[in-house]
Amino acid sequence: MASTSETEPGLSPQSEQDPAGADWARSLPRLVAVVVGLCWIGVVVQWWVSKARAEDVLHPGEFPPMHLILASGIAYLACWAPYLVFSSRSWRQKTVRFIAANGAIVFAVGLIELVVAFSGLDFRRLLGLRVPPWEDTRNVLDDELIHIRRPHYQERGKMTGGDLNLYYNTPAATKIDYELKYDRNGFRNEEDHQKADCVVIGDSFVEAGGVLAGDLFTTKMAERMGATVVNLGQSHYGPQQELHVLDRFGVPLKPRACVWVFFEANDLEDTWRYTSFIENWPEIRQRHSSWTRRTFVGNTFSWLSKCLETEVPPDGRDRLGYLPTENGEEKMWFGYAGGPFEPRMTKQVKGLKVALEALAIAGSLCRENGIQLVVAFAPSKFRVYGDLCRFEEESLVRTWEVNGLPGILLSSIQKHSPDIEVVDLTPSLKEVAKTGRMLYYPDDTHWSPDGHQVVADTLVDFLKSARSNPSPGG
Repeated sequence: MASTSETEPGLSPQSEQDPAGADWARSLPRLVAVVVGLCWIGVVVQWWVSKARAEDVLHPGEFPPMHLILASGIAYLACWAPYLVFSSRSWRQKTVRFIAANGAIVFAVGLIELVVAFSGLDFRRLLGLRVPPWEDTRNVLDDELIHIRRPHYQERGKMTGGDLNLYYNTPAATKIDYELKYDRNGFRNEEDHQKADCVVIGDSFVEAGGVLAGDLFTTKMAERMGATVVNLGQSHYGPQQELHVLDRFGVPLKPRACVWVFFEANDLEDTWRYTSFIENWPEIRQRHSSWTRRTFVGNTFSWLSKCLETEVPPDGRDRLGYLPTENGEEKMWFGYAGGPFEPRMTKQVKGLKVALEALAIAGSLCRENGIQLVVAFAPSKFRVYGDLCRFEEESLVRTWEVNGLPGILLSSIQKHSPDIEVVDLTPSLKEVAKTGRMLYYPDDTHWSPDGHQVVADTLVDFLKSARSNPSPGG
């Protein structure tokens, strides 16, 4: 006879307890462990961030300081603590997993560094870190020029914000789609040239990376003159380097004229920098493309330290001016400060002497080769717009002053090298600036396309009226 059992209503045997409740009870310790672990990792990361911010922002290619390395190592190991403490696995299993995971990381990083060491891979470039041109692997080193673009180098991209946005945190008013093409010698020309009617030498005002090729004043000059004008500008060059450019690249093109653009704001300073480069050349050469400068680990730390910088909202009011135009006032910011040029300013006077010596040698070189040398004085934005803008009380620019450098430079050239023609670009730029046109980018120290057009017209008109050698192509 089969036996049956009944249960009273409202009662349930122990074997029929709620399964959901049992699962929750079993999961609770694991959930607590996860929450505690995440909180712990958050604390560790916050601690590491505070240590990273305590350091100066690393320069690209610099190996991180030992303090930051130790802090990173401690933080990483601390992140393992929740797993090692709360995991239900045996200590043997946890140890094996710890060793395997870290071994894989070390192997992967080591493999990346091997690729970097035996190739041209540069994590400064890959991570978008800014480096000076003498450490930039887009350039090649040169015993005389220090650095120059690689032959036939090409690059395109978008530029947001000019150099004043970078150095003085002004609002990013300039947005440019740029495309750069260089010739076999590393200069900004669309094609290689065997001969030229005119060559133009200078720094970033001539290379003009923020201006499309069709808007360059060298291109505009060629169009107006119906001649071949070769651009021999290179950013960060000074008078000594520009003299070598003339000798090595300009003279062999057998031009009838050479325009040497002298920028007032930093060409004198460039003479000191060049001397320093020559004195420290072995170290500069070693640092340019060495593995330690291109390394994945060091540059990743640089990138992280930059990301962790406290972001300061754009301001720039201390360098802001308001230019009257037909459509109201336009904002523009100023970079290079105006100030006196006096005999007591030893460095500046010495720089001028070095520049004049370089120009005198250039004049002799041009005379020997039947080339008319023209030195064009390129003014700073302040010299052109300083008395045309309105400045607020808090602006530093209100205290700046225009000096007599153009007269000093150009008269000295004519006195010691009378066969060199001189032209000051200031009057032409200033005359057009009075109409409210932006001849310099608002947040940059360089000429805009409109500025390049004015410079091209001024130089072409001057070459046509020069007393020696007729205008190339004319």
